[in-house]
Formats: sequence, structure tokens, C-alpha cells
Amino acid sequence: KDTGYSDAVYAFKYASEIMKQPFGSGIYFAVDLDVSDSQITTYVIPYFTGVQKAVAEFAKNNINYKIGAYGCGKAVNDLKKNGLCEFRWLSESTSFNGTKSAFNNNEYELAQEYVTDLTICSVSVDKDVLANGITDIGTFNNLSVNC
Repeated sequence: KDTGYSDAVYAFKYASEIMKQPFGSGIYFAVDLDVSDSQITTYVIPYFTGVQKAVAEFAKNNINYKIGAYGCGKAVNDLKKNGLCEFRWLSESTSFNGTKSAFNNNEYELAQEYVTDLTICSVSVDKDVLANGITDIGTFNNLSVNC
């Protein structure tokens, strides 16, 4: 819980002060491994509870960002069900806990897909797709890529 809180404080300050990221856009926190149901309960939910504590405190100062979670289907969907994230970004790892089911049931906002030939600035990148009917994933347009 404390780590989620401190990570969110850092992310919010970095987004607002350094990047000048627009308020109302999304900040994603990653659960970038295959987690079991018990690990979700023991570690992931408390971490995102800390993130939400920071969200509430920053909102008092009119600093508001939407929270996204990247990871396996079970983790991101449990977070959404518990009101701890607004956006779910599925890992491309379909063998991870609940990911294949979440993808098949359209239980995500954004999903990572594996491709072998997509590059930006000579770096291989993954392809991401929106779920049917989704238009908001917390994006903003004031960033540019310089190779």
C-alpha cells in the first residue's frame, strides 16, 4: 500500500511538473508478470489502494489523472471491479491469469498484440488495439518522438 502511494505521488508530480501532462489524462501502473489470485489479493489490490489514496489527495489540489492498470486479465479486471483503475491494458501474454478470457470477452480497454515487424525509430514495439466501442484510454497529444 505504501509503495503504491509513493509511486503514484512520484508519477503525478512527474506528469504534472516535468512532462506537463494534461490533467484528466491517464497514468498507467504495471503489473508486468503473471500473478495468481492470491498475489492479486495480497499485493496488487493493496498497491492500487495506495495509488487511489494518492489520487484522492492530489484531487484536493485540482491535480487529477485517470488511473490505468497494465497486466494480466485477472489482475486488471479485479482492479476495475474494485474501483481501483479506470482503464485496463491487457498484456499480450495470453497464458497469463485470465488474459485470454478477458480478451475473448472484451473485458479491457486496450490490449497488447504481438507482432514481429513493427518498429519506431528502429526499435521493435508491440501493437495495441482498443476494445470494441472504446474511445477513451486516457491519451493526450502533446508528446512527440524524436529519433
